[in-house]
Amino acid sequence: RAMGCHVLYLAATNAMFVTEGLRSVRGTPVLTVTDAAFEGSATGIIHFILRDNRVRFTIDSRAAAEHGLTISSKLLSLALDARGGR
Repeated sequence: RAMGCHVLYLAATNAMFVTEGLRSVRGTPVLTVTDAAFEGSATGIIHFILRDNRVRFTIDSRAAAEHGLTISSKLLSLALDARGGR
Protein backbone atom coordinates (compact mmCIF):
# COMPACT_ATOMS: atom_id res chain seq x y z
CA ARG A 1 0.00 0.00 0.00
CA ALA A 2 1.41 3.36 -1.00
CA MET A 3 1.37 5.79 1.90
CA GLY A 4 0.15 9.24 0.92
CA CYS A 5 -1.55 7.95 -2.25
CA HIS A 6 -4.67 9.96 -3.12
CA VAL A 7 -5.48 8.64 -6.60
CA LEU A 8 -4.71 5.17 -7.94
CA TYR A 9 -5.07 4.64 -11.70
CA LEU A 10 -5.17 0.99 -12.70
CA ALA A 11 -4.67 0.53 -16.42
CA ALA A 12 -6.53 -2.59 -17.34
CA THR A 13 -3.78 -5.00 -18.29
CA ASN A 14 -5.44 -8.06 -16.76
CA ALA A 15 -8.14 -8.93 -14.25
CA MET A 16 -5.75 -10.02 -11.50
CA PHE A 17 -3.78 -6.75 -11.67
CA VAL A 18 -6.91 -4.62 -11.37
CA THR A 19 -8.47 -6.76 -8.64
CA GLU A 20 -5.27 -6.79 -6.54
CA GLY A 21 -4.78 -3.06 -7.00
CA LEU A 22 -8.32 -2.33 -5.86
CA ARG A 23 -7.95 -4.71 -2.93
CA SER A 24 -4.72 -3.05 -1.81
CA VAL A 25 -6.46 0.26 -1.07
CA ARG A 26 -9.88 -1.01 0.05
CA GLY A 27 -11.25 1.04 2.94
CA THR A 28 -8.72 3.85 2.52
CA PRO A 29 -9.46 7.37 1.23
CA VAL A 30 -7.95 6.66 -2.20
CA LEU A 31 -9.83 7.53 -5.39
CA THR A 32 -9.48 4.51 -7.69
CA VAL A 33 -9.70 5.00 -11.45
CA THR A 34 -9.93 2.21 -14.04
CA ASP A 35 -10.55 2.04 -17.77
CA ALA A 36 -12.55 -0.08 -20.18
CA ALA A 37 -9.56 -1.67 -21.91
CA PHE A 38 -10.35 -4.72 -19.80
CA GLU A 39 -14.00 -5.75 -19.72
CA GLY A 40 -13.99 -7.21 -16.25
CA SER A 41 -16.21 -6.77 -13.25
CA ALA A 42 -13.52 -5.04 -11.18
CA THR A 43 -13.86 -1.30 -11.66
CA GLY A 44 -12.68 1.68 -9.70
CA ILE A 45 -14.75 4.44 -8.20
CA ILE A 46 -14.33 6.25 -11.51
CA HIS A 47 -14.33 4.02 -14.59
CA PHE A 48 -13.43 5.46 -18.00
CA ILE A 49 -15.17 4.09 -21.09
CA LEU A 50 -15.15 4.98 -24.78
CA ARG A 51 -18.54 5.98 -26.14
CA ASP A 52 -18.97 7.50 -29.62
CA ASN A 53 -15.20 8.10 -29.90
CA ARG A 54 -15.23 10.09 -26.65
CA VAL A 55 -13.83 9.21 -23.27
CA ARG A 56 -16.70 9.19 -20.78
CA PHE A 57 -16.92 7.84 -17.26
CA THR A 58 -19.14 6.23 -14.67
CA ILE A 59 -18.96 6.77 -10.93
CA ASP A 60 -19.64 4.24 -8.22
CA SER A 61 -20.86 6.56 -5.47
CA ARG A 62 -21.38 3.69 -3.05
CA ALA A 63 -17.74 2.61 -3.40
CA ALA A 64 -16.69 6.24 -2.93
CA ALA A 65 -18.62 6.37 0.35
CA GLU A 66 -17.02 3.10 1.45
CA HIS A 67 -13.63 4.75 0.90
CA GLY A 68 -14.71 7.80 2.89
CA LEU A 69 -14.84 9.99 -0.22
CA THR A 70 -17.51 12.42 -1.35
CA ILE A 71 -17.96 13.05 -5.07
CA SER A 72 -19.09 16.55 -6.01
CA SER A 73 -22.57 16.93 -7.45
CA LYS A 74 -21.07 18.66 -10.51
CA LEU A 75 -18.86 15.65 -11.27
CA LEU A 76 -21.77 13.26 -10.63
CA SER A 77 -23.89 15.21 -13.14
CA LEU A 78 -21.25 14.71 -15.84
CA ALA A 79 -21.05 10.93 -15.38
CA LEU A 80 -22.85 8.57 -17.75
CA ASP A 81 -23.96 6.65 -14.67
CA ALA A 82 -23.55 7.52 -11.01
CA ARG A 83 -24.91 4.35 -9.51
CA GLY A 84 -25.08 3.60 -5.84
CA GLY A 85 -23.52 0.16 -6.11
CA ARG A 86 -21.49 -2.23 -8.22
